[in-house]
Amino acid sequence: MVRTVHRVIVPLICASVLVVTGALAAAAHVVLRPNTATQGDFTKLTFHVPNEAESADTVKVKIVLPDAQQDLIPAAVVQTKAGWTVNTEKRKLDTPVVVEGKEIWEVLSSVTWTAKDSTARIRPEQFDEVALFGGPLPSVDKIYFKAYQYYSDGSVVSWDQIPSDSDPNPAHPAPALLLSPPGGTPSGQSGATGEHAAFNGAGGVRLTAAEEKTSEARPTGSSMLSAAVPVAVLLLGGMAVGLLLGRRRWARTNQGE
Repeated sequence: MVRTVHRVIVPLICASVLVVTGALAAAAHVVLRPNTATQGDFTKLTFHVPNEAESADTVKVKIVLPDAQQDLIPAAVVQTKAGWTVNTEKRKLDTPVVVEGKEIWEVLSSVTWTAKDSTARIRPEQFDEVALFGGPLPSVDKIYFKAYQYYSDGSVVSWDQIPSDSDPNPAHPAPALLLSPPGGTPSGQSGATGEHAAFNGAGGVRLTAAEEKTSEARPTGSSMLSAAVPVAVLLLGGMAVGLLLGRRRWARTNQGE
């Protein structure tokens, strides 16, 4: 009986370790949180930036927006950040994007946040967030952003790898935004109200009162770990109970003999 219990428990322990380890690894990536939204909506895009270096500070973060014609975000504005300077780059389109009857020939291509001094830097074992607001979101299932994280020691980590059939889990995945059709999976977790913003043409967007009052409650850096730990605890608890019951049954069997 004990051997049987061990054969069941060992794989479960390994599974628990993998759950927690996977959560820790994902928590070290630059990701969108939340990472879901609705096609056609305007939404706030918040990038979670953890510092995974042992001794260097994160001093600059660059986000590159999708550049394929079908993945474009026609209008976007950048959220300022205390203690950081913000620089934007735009690019001209060969073919315009039409929004509410207006032709958009120029779109935001990248945003760079740079810490003004050492007090604003993201230190080891810390995280911070940068954000922008834009739309209408394209009518595709998923879009990828590229993120580049610059450290005080001169190193740069590129979060720009797109998953593929040959490499479904790249080491440095690009932040992804999952998009659902209107009326599909709710986008209440996307950081926006789901209402359309006012569009003023020329690539501009004006926030409505509803979006300006969007809740600031967002998952923290420990959200993925917080979700994984209870699962692991439940698994380990179940294994402990199973082991205890197995030993008691084995003891009763031996006493009966």
